[in-house]
Amino acid sequence: MTVQALQQLIPQTFKSTFVEQIYESLVFGDIANTEFSSSVKEYGDEVDVFIEPSITYNSWTGGDLNTREKLQAATTKIKINHGGQVHFYIPRTDTKQAAKNPEMAKKYTKKTNHSFANDIDEKLSVLYDQAGITIDSSGSPIDISSTNAWKVLVECQRQLKENLGCDSLAMKDLFFIAPPAYYAHLLVDNKPFYTEEARLEAYKNGKVGKKIAGFDLYESNNCFNSGGTHYCYFGVKKQALAVAVQKDIELISYIPDSSVDLTFKGAGLFGVGLYDARKFGVVKCTFANILS
Repeated sequence: MTVQALQQLIPQTFKSTFVEQIYESLVFGDIANTEFSSSVKEYGDEVDVFIEPSITYNSWTGGDLNTREKLQAATTKIKINHGGQVHFYIPRTDTKQAAKNPEMAKKYTKKTNHSFANDIDEKLSVLYDQAGITIDSSGSPIDISSTNAWKVLVECQRQLKENLGCDSLAMKDLFFIAPPAYYAHLLVDNKPFYTEEARLEAYKNGKVGKKIAGFDLYESNNCFNSGGTHYCYFGVKKQALAVAVQKDIELISYIPDSSVDLTFKGAGLFGVGLYDARKFGVVKCTFANILS
């Protein structure tokens, strides 16, 4: 392969693998409604993201029906208010080596896409302050240890059930996202949660096991942390958070006048939002020292 061919291959590989590699890298975005939209063009755009419509069920003993309700919209509008960019070059000596190995193009683009997905997850984690359920200790963080990590998961399920009125359909598809320290305490308490399914999926989208108290378990280093106070997240998959991502992002190649190095640049936009706080909760916590 020539250097000129590599100059074309990397942008082509980026474009063809963008959606797939973003999906593979997301943790928070995996449990959200994520829409890749060609209508995203600039900051401030609003994009319709599909959500499951909600219909209220009531008992009936004959006679007149209740006043009709307006069906909740099957879409929610997400404002495009975040963006990311990459601008890098491959030294001339490395370009010749990469031209001999077409697989290098996939490695370059995978790292770029992973960084973009990581940014989406970080922005979703900041929505902790909009959660409809907050589990803490009278406003202070709960100190998670091997004696209470399991109990906190059970309490998350209880409060979610009460918030949803024991909606059995919604309760079948729950998520819990926590930093590694949380699962370390579960292991110390000898509570098994790593499953063969999770091992075979090679931690795809951060999933580490299922199920405890009905939750699929996800691990992420993007859980919000402020001065040692951490947040874990729980709720109903695909029914609380939404993401809109620019679909037609392009990586452009060029060689600047001041250099002979092959250079690439690209930028993309996205937005995140919470549309049903009843189905999204957080645990405000700290983590005890496992060795003490």
